[in-house]
Amino acid sequence: MMANKNAVFTIIRKEDVLFKTQVDGEKRKVLLEEVLHTPTLRLNLISVSRLTEKGTKLSFVGDTALATTKKGINTIKIIYCGQIYIVKVKTMPPTINLTQSNHKSVDFAIWHR
Repeated sequence: MMANKNAVFTIIRKEDVLFKTQVDGEKRKVLLEEVLHTPTLRLNLISVSRLTEKGTKLSFVGDTALATTKKGINTIKIIYCGQIYIVKVKTMPPTINLTQSNHKSVDFAIWHR
């Protein structure tokens, strides 16, 4: 599937997102801060650069990647599946902490970078 290079989407707001994962048999709660809410985007995307800016280390081995915190805790297991990496999560109840975004529509190519 080819992405439309001229596609744009609107950012509605920023919010913190809490979800559960399981790594090596251990359940983890993961908090992603200032996630952009874009209801017209069909997939949820996690930015590798945003994770590493926050101090998360990512290790890629074969068809698996592992996200590790500064304290050495493995938090997210990421599986390669047909041209994309997938994170299996169990969603948690939404939080109340919301921030309205003043951003205008963003070109799809910016997200791809």
